[in-house]
Amino acid sequence: MGKTHYYKRMTIARIARSLWTNALLLWLAACSCYAFGDSLAVVRKRSIKPAADFDQRFSFIGGQPVNIWGYRLGVLVNEKAKIGVGGYFTRYQTQILSSETPDLTREQRLFFGTVFFEPFLFRKEHWEGSIITEAGFGMASIDTRDLTAGSGTSLQARRPFVPIGTGLSLSYKLPPLFGVRAFRWVGLNAMGGYRKTVLGHELNGNYDGFFWSIGGYFFLDRITDDIRQWRRKRRK
Repeated sequence: MGKTHYYKRMTIARIARSLWTNALLLWLAACSCYAFGDSLAVVRKRSIKPAADFDQRFSFIGGQPVNIWGYRLGVLVNEKAKIGVGGYFTRYQTQILSSETPDLTREQRLFFGTVFFEPFLFRKEHWEGSIITEAGFGMASIDTRDLTAGSGTSLQARRPFVPIGTGLSLSYKLPPLFGVRAFRWVGLNAMGGYRKTVLGHELNGNYDGFFWSIGGYFFLDRITDDIRQWRRKRRK
């Protein structure tokens, strides 16, 4: 039983690494396409643009608010959907209430990667809305400390988990204010959704819950469009 569980974990880890590697290669290929010309778009009559953004999320874990820091890399396909990977990290500490050990604390660190698919519901000049669907694989590092024993004793554990999630994203894109096109590279984004753990029963009911974010946003596809337009003007 132990060997079966071990091989199952190794298989999931290999799949996750493979997805990350392939997504990174696809993102680099899209960047190369925009850096060296329009050959890919002309030959295949498709539009592939690099996409990247910081993805800081707010959520509740164990009944307390936490920040989940992340970054996403992917591609924008045919101006209709984003596909890519994301990497996330969070760290939080909780006090375990117990009459026998009043100074018992638990520090938990979560590292996980995701694969996401984000089709657009609408995409206008200044507004765009999309549905985010993602699935991932990660590890939870749990450190339980008993501070009553002098310098403190520690019990550490690592557990794998697989989260899935879905949500809605709404973005506002600034116009080129005062004739400066760089303004249209930025805007505002609001996102909300729900996360569920499907593998890693030790975390069920703890990591599950709603997440949301609101803040500034960079539109990498607009930056690459302006760079290509600038390059074309230079050639003329």
